[in-house]
Parts: sequence; C-alpha cells; structure tokens
Amino acid sequence: MHFKDCDGPTVVQAKADAWDYVTAIQNGIFCGIGEGAVEHEAFFAELVSGGYDGWVVVENEAPPGRVPPLLMAQNDRAYLTGLGA
Repeated sequence: MHFKDCDGPTVVQAKADAWDYVTAIQNGIFCGIGEGAVEHEAFFAELVSGGYDGWVVVENEAPPGRVPPLLMAQNDRAYLTGLGA
C-alpha cells in the first residue's frame, strides 16, 4: 500500500494554473501524512476491515527545506501509529 498526502488549496491552484509536476512540488502540493486533503483514517479503516495485513509505504515529496527529512518521517510514522498501523 502506498500513502501520500496533498495540500487541498494547492491542488486547486495547480489545476487552475495548469502547473507541471515540478512546479506543483516546488509550490508545496505534497505535505506530511495527515496534514492534507487525503482521508487516510477512512481509507485505513477500509484496509483493516478488508483484512489487509501488508506494508504501508509512505512517500513524502515536500519541498526541500520545508521540514527536515528525519522529522517528517517521524511525524508520518506517529500519524500512522495513531491509525493503528
């Protein structure tokens, strides 16, 4: 399973302005797990109720310098732990 999250208002602007992928990343379209528009709680509940017992891979493409990578990974892991992952 692959988890990401994105900033809702930035998604809207990226669509409106027809940003390419790099421009969207530079403008902060991705954020830490649980900080954006993706409803991970509901999605994870469906995985559990369906018997999923595999790995969850987190991909975080926040712009460099926004949050130190180790801190971002720790925050993402804490969020997933709170979901029961």
